[in-house]
Amino acid sequence: MEKKSGRMSYVLAEALVWMGALQAALWGMKWLLLPLFPDTRVAYKLFTMGCMLLLTGVVVAYVRYGRRERFSFLPHTWNRRYTFFTGLFLLLLMLSPANFKQGLPAVGVLLYGSVVTPLYEELLFRGYLWNRLSAIGNSPRRLILYTALLFALWHVGYMVNALVEGNWVAVISKVLVGLCYGLLLGWVRMKTGNCYATCLLHGLMNLLSI
Repeated sequence: MEKKSGRMSYVLAEALVWMGALQAALWGMKWLLLPLFPDTRVAYKLFTMGCMLLLTGVVVAYVRYGRRERFSFLPHTWNRRYTFFTGLFLLLLMLSPANFKQGLPAVGVLLYGSVVTPLYEELLFRGYLWNRLSAIGNSPRRLILYTALLFALWHVGYMVNALVEGNWVAVISKVLVGLCYGLLLGWVRMKTGNCYATCLLHGLMNLLSI
């Protein structure tokens, strides 16, 4: 029991280190490089998207080549449900009202919120961290709870400006949304056994909220 508790503490500490390092890296790149780009919402989203893709690559390289582990990304068996929901997501992405109201700039914003961000976050939380927590014997319910709590805490990193301004309502709202997302996405991860499904659902929820 003590051995499992020690391993659990180690994995949670590792998770917090990864979360802090990734959020710090993202903010560091914004602080250093963002002033070189136009001061527009689209430029901000595109720059952030590029940073997230870079950090996603770092996580993938570490897991695949450093730890020699897998993400459990793709489903073991591709069936009609995956085809249907993938097609539905792509259709909704193309038919988003933002595409028609804002044109090409909206494409970058939609890709950032509905494709890149879900991929970045799901590979970390419902991929790597889920498998790490599962390997030490946690039950499915505990996996959902732990990853949801970590996911909620992760969203504090997106609210640095609100924290500085003392806007606690915005911070708490963001954390609660992250917690709800995490619980639902964790349930889907448990039911499907892969994080491709959670990427689709995460992207769809973000798309509907944009």
